[in-house]
Amino acid sequence: HFNDSTKWRQALEEFKKARDLGYTERGNLFFAMGTTYLNLGQFKEAIAVLTQAAAEKKEADIYYQLGVVYSRINNIPKAVEVTEEAIKIDPTYVAAYYNLSQLYKSLGNKAKSSQYFEQYQLLSAKK
Repeated sequence: HFNDSTKWRQALEEFKKARDLGYTERGNLFFAMGTTYLNLGQFKEAIAVLTQAAAEKKEADIYYQLGVVYSRINNIPKAVEVTEEAIKIDPTYVAAYYNLSQLYKSLGNKAKSSQYFEQYQLLSAKK
């Protein structure tokens, strides 16, 4: 029985093999690798491959995940920037509004925090 860390490392090795074999859906591959690095606590690597994913595909999930990584390393301004990009791509991305409310709260910006939290509540009620 493997622990989660072992599973994440195995997944990462498989993703690297796919990359090396020329897997064509590189945006998806880099997103998966970035998520794996995030779960392994390898934030620098996560940022590198998620940035590559964003260059390949402009998808809200990629920018959202980048925001999560930047918040984990306490780069809150960059976390805000990329999470706001996720909302520009998908204005209905509920989790992004919640994260932005928390990020702005940590920056001491109560007005923005409240604004994003209200939007989060509105969108949550619709789902």
